[in-house]
Amino acid sequence: MTSQQKISRRTIAKGAAWSVPVVAVAAAAPASAASTPACPGASCPKPVLSAVTLSTGVFAANTNTADLNITAGTEVANFLTPECSGGGLLQASLVTVGDATLTMKETATGKTTAYTGTTGVSAGATAASAAFAMATIGASFPSVNFPDGDLLSGLTNAPVVPQSLCISYTVVLDVLGSTPGTTVTCPGQVCFGFNLLTGSLYSVNQGVVPNTVSYLTSGLLLP
Repeated sequence: MTSQQKISRRTIAKGAAWSVPVVAVAAAAPASAASTPACPGASCPKPVLSAVTLSTGVFAANTNTADLNITAGTEVANFLTPECSGGGLLQASLVTVGDATLTMKETATGKTTAYTGTTGVSAGATAASAAFAMATIGASFPSVNFPDGDLLSGLTNAPVVPQSLCISYTVVLDVLGSTPGTTVTCPGQVCFGFNLLTGSLYSVNQGVVPNTVSYLTSGLLLP
C-alpha cells in the first residue's frame, strides 16, 4: 500500500463521527405543580331564600305531633356568582344538598328544639345552566311537636314558631384552564332565620280533627 493509500485510524474515527446520526435527548425539566385553587370564601354561595312556606302533614292520632314540610324545589343558595368563581378560576358544576336542621321555638318559654330532615338533591353535569349551580331543598322534618293553641291575633302568639333553618351542602367546582376533570370539592352550610308573615295559620287542639299549621315566612340570612 502506498503512502497515498494509507488511511490513518484517526481519519477513520473522524469520518465515523460524521456518519453516525446524533439523537439529542433533553432531560425532562421537573414540571412545577400548579396550585389547586382554594374553596371560595364566606361570601360564596349567595343566599337566595326570601320566602318559604312550612306546612304540616297529617297529625298522628291523639297526639300533638306531625311532620313539618318545606315545598320541594325551594331555592336556598346560588353558586354561579363572581364570589364563587375564585377570581375566574372556578365554576360550579354540581351541588348536592345534604341534611337540613330546623329549630323551633316555644313562644311562652323560649325553649328551642332542633329537628333534622333529609332534603332533596340539586345536581347537574355542567354549570352552563344556572339551575345546576343552585342549591334547592324539599325537606320534611318528622314528628315536630305542636302544643295546643291558636293564632288568634298578630303573628307572635302561636305556641311554637320556626326560629332558624340550616342546610348543609357540597359543591363541586371545575378548575378552569386546567386539565379537564380537575375539580375542587367544598362542603359548607347556609343558615336562615324567619319572620312570620300575614296568612300564617295555627290551629291545634288534640283530639280535634283536622289540626292545621302553616307558616308563611320570609327568610333572613344568619351570620
